[in-house]
Amino acid sequence: MLNIQDVTHAFDEHTVLHAINLTVEAGEILCLLGPSGCGKTTLLRLIAGLEQVQYGEIIFDGQSIVEIPVHQRNFGLMFQDFALFPHLNVLDNVLFGLKSRRIPRADALKRAREMLSLVGMQHYAARDVSQLSGGERQRVALARSLAPSPRLLMLDEPLGSLDARLRENLLTELRQIIKSIGLTTIYVTHDQHEAYAVADRIAVMNVGHVEQVGEQEAIYKRPHTSFVARFLGLDNIVPVENMNGSCVYTALGQFEIQGQADALLLHPLGIHIVNPSQDEAIYGVVTERRFQGERYRLSLRHQSGIVLIFYVNADDTQSIPEVGDQISIGCKPEFIVPLKT
Repeated sequence: MLNIQDVTHAFDEHTVLHAINLTVEAGEILCLLGPSGCGKTTLLRLIAGLEQVQYGEIIFDGQSIVEIPVHQRNFGLMFQDFALFPHLNVLDNVLFGLKSRRIPRADALKRAREMLSLVGMQHYAARDVSQLSGGERQRVALARSLAPSPRLLMLDEPLGSLDARLRENLLTELRQIIKSIGLTTIYVTHDQHEAYAVADRIAVMNVGHVEQVGEQEAIYKRPHTSFVARFLGLDNIVPVENMNGSCVYTALGQFEIQGQADALLLHPLGIHIVNPSQDEAIYGVVTERRFQGERYRLSLRHQSGIVLIFYVNADDTQSIPEVGDQISIGCKPEFIVPLKT
């Protein structure tokens, strides 16, 4: 288990990490999700030992690792550019990761071939890496990272240089490989869809802070802050004008919630077209109707100027509003989410 305690880090008096506290359970895949510059890679480098911890503690399997040199941590680290050696073939690239282990050549060859088999590259052992596709290079880089049997695997935007279709195909495969060997893993990305596909849990980061940690579905359905909601593509955020107990007043009307809120998220999952006579109906004009395969994406503009996004199934075309139609929508109570700013 990895335990990060109150880790703070600065470059030239600019603080890039603020009292980070995170736990990664044994065998878990934790995704650090956030925009560029939020501190994800810096945190990864601190865990790897490529940066010296300035304040706080990092503990792995009950032992502090802040003073342990990089080469003694036995952590695997894989970057976006793969960093394969062009003058070595596939097998020798994987073997390179085993050189520092000082194990017999025969054992190293056996381990390297096992890892190539694990990632489906056993038939490419003698091939030059210059002859490989992007997805094949990604698999070889993963095999090289896995060959030394790391205690912890860290992946920094490993699929970032691949095209969308190849990236989607490799995501499921990558998770299956990691879970098959039970390896504790930290996966860094700015793409929420990658995080959903790979992670057991997600830690959403913003300007050096961890805003929320949880399982994918929980974070998507119940974001805690406006930042997390917007970063996940949930833009139906309505400012709170006033509160009286559990009653919240907004430009769209009043809602009942539990707890305090600076804003409300009307989650697209809970929005549906309703009869105008319904008490909590929200009136507006359809300003956009976009076909997305199995569903349509609709935008409704309220008289306040607030725009709400919701979806309807594409198989019910007769009931799908047209642009310019005036309609009423409602939101199921369980999908009205209180947010902090």
